[in-house]
Order: sequence, then C-alpha cells, then structure tokens
Amino acid sequence: MGGGRKIGLLFENYGEHWTGGEYYLFNIIRSFQYFNENLPHFVIFYSNALVIEKVKELKYKGPVTFKPVTKPVFKPLAFVTRLFEKIFRIDLQIGASYPSNTVDFIFPCIYASIEENISLKKLRKVYWIPDFQHKYLPAFFSSEELSLRDANIEALSKLDATIVFSSNDVKDDFTRFFKEHKSTARVIRFASVLISFSHLSIEELRKKYALSEKSYFISPNQFWAHKNHIVILKAVTLLKAEGFKLQVVFTGKEQDYRNPKYTMELKDYVAANKIENMVAFLGFIDRAEQLQLMNHAQAVIQPSLFEGWSTVVEDAKALNKTLILSDLEVHREQCGNAGNYFSPENASELALYLKSYLNSPPKQVQENYQKNIERFANDLLRI
Repeated sequence: MGGGRKIGLLFENYGEHWTGGEYYLFNIIRSFQYFNENLPHFVIFYSNALVIEKVKELKYKGPVTFKPVTKPVFKPLAFVTRLFEKIFRIDLQIGASYPSNTVDFIFPCIYASIEENISLKKLRKVYWIPDFQHKYLPAFFSSEELSLRDANIEALSKLDATIVFSSNDVKDDFTRFFKEHKSTARVIRFASVLISFSHLSIEELRKKYALSEKSYFISPNQFWAHKNHIVILKAVTLLKAEGFKLQVVFTGKEQDYRNPKYTMELKDYVAANKIENMVAFLGFIDRAEQLQLMNHAQAVIQPSLFEGWSTVVEDAKALNKTLILSDLEVHREQCGNAGNYFSPENASELALYLKSYLNSPPKQVQENYQKNIERFANDLLRI
C-alpha cells in the first residue's frame, strides 16, 4: 500500500511541551511497519535537528527525506501564530519555500494563519483539530486564548481544505459549533504503535522508582488540570480510611503553563491526607519504562475531564490492559463495552473499582490491535 505517495509531516508544532503531539507523529510513521509494498515517502519538515535522529531511530522501511525550515516573515494573521506560540510554548520557525511537487500533502497543520506565516503555500495542507476543550472547560483558558482559538478554528472552517479529527465526538463538535463550514471533515482514529520494552525488568523498575507495592495502578498523564488527577487522590484517601493498602503510580511532565500551581496543589493534598506511601509521582520517564510499568499494573486509570482521543487509552488497548475511565463520550467511542466507567467528579465510584480490582482485575478482552494500526495508516492514505 501507499502507492508511492509523498507525505509531508510537520514536526514544527510539537515537542517537549506536548508529548502527545510528538507521539502522534511518530505513530504515523510506525503505523506502516506492517506494510511491505508501495510504502509512502515521508518528507519530514523540522526546525530542531533532534527530530532527525528520533525519526531515524524508528527504522522506517520506506524512503524518508528531511527538510529544514527557517524563521518566517510574519504577515497579517501573525497574531494567531503568536497566540499558538504562547499556548503550546513553541517556536514556530517555519518559512522555507518548497515547490508544489515536494509532497502530495503536508500534515498536521493546526492554525489557519499557516497560509500567511509559511511560504509552503504551494503545498496542499491537511489540518488537524485535536479537540474543543476550550469550549467545554473555558475556566482553564484566558479570555485571550478563548477568543483567538475560536478565531483560528473559524478561519479554518472557511478554508476549502480537509480537516482531520481523531474521533466522531470531536467532528460532531466541529459541525455543531461551525455549522456553515466549507471545509471537508474527516475522522482518522489514531492508534498507538508501541516501542519495545520487554528487555526491561519490572523488578528493577520497582526498585528504581521505590514502588512500595508489588500490585499497583497507574495513571500516565501529563500534569494538566483537565487530566483530573485529584479524583484519584480522593479515591485513594477514601480507601485509606477503610484500611485498604494500595499504590497508584503517576507518570508525566509535572508542568501546566495554564495552572503553574497544579502539581504542587496535588502534592499538598497528598501530604495533608497522609497518603504519601500510597501514591508515587515519577515525573516524565523513559517511554519504554512507562510502557513496562503500564504492562504490569493492575489497571490503567484515565480520569480526564476532557479528551479528543486519548493516547493513554490507545496505549492501554495495545497492551490489552484493564481500563478504568471517566465516563466521556469519546472514551466510550474508544473502548465501548470493554471500558469500566465512572463519573469524573465521583471519587467514590472510582474507589469501588480500585477496591474490586485490587487483587484480581478482570481479564481484558484480547484485541487484534494490529488491525487498528493498519486502519490508521490506510485512513491517512485515503486523504
């Protein structure tokens, strides 16, 4: 498959401040590992040369070309770009000019002002809107961010272009909020293509991270307020009062630029309720280590107040792990009857699951996850 297509991947908008975005792009390349014929030619647009080594480490079997991009000359819609620099803490260093035959399309573009701020004007651009979190949780955004995010998506909706969404849930939001859109809305459900982790000893990892319990639960999310870590801590506090012994492991970068005090508030809660020996904050750890810890957990907890299509959920599905999830439409779209759902505001409901699965979590239905990966790759090619 692939038909010799040349796909441009825009690595500019993602990096250390949005790990999920980086995983998304790497998973696109990895998703073709099961194909043997007519593999697409990936053209990697980058400004940070570290991307070159990261892509080479994927050992993609097809052709790959790397094209550097440089600082743009900002034009009328630059205020939107400056906002996205602020929101995602990125440096949009794009401005090189490439002929129209460089790629069949470049993906994923996320801001309408790309037409003004990038001289990649001759290239066909496919856009991506991850979610509409700002519509549902406006308290997590400044008034400037809210208005400019809406302005950007409104501009996108008026383009004669393809916009990709990771779920029907997000696509439905788009058509509801922007009824007069001219763009073509497409759903591509991404899949996780896991790196190797079997070489790591779980015993050594328990020792390295000083995990006190052999059996533990895990919640591998970045520390953003909408990830709702507090409901887990409240559930642990309830179980402590009942005399249960358990441990929940948290992994992820402990910074939220929108709420700088968030992680400290969580740790203050832990100290105030004396549950230090029942939770472990590991921070941002090696990806292979994270996967091995997930693989040996009693269950994976995904308590978010909002998601577009959760990478954590896809990782857990790829590992055939039991999932305890907040009851969101998008989570039900991802997991169906295989998920164990609780109200994201109800710590008691979550505590019941933790108590029930403490010693013997139910066996997850074995899924042929390779089909999800192949569907992801084929859906991208069908653009």
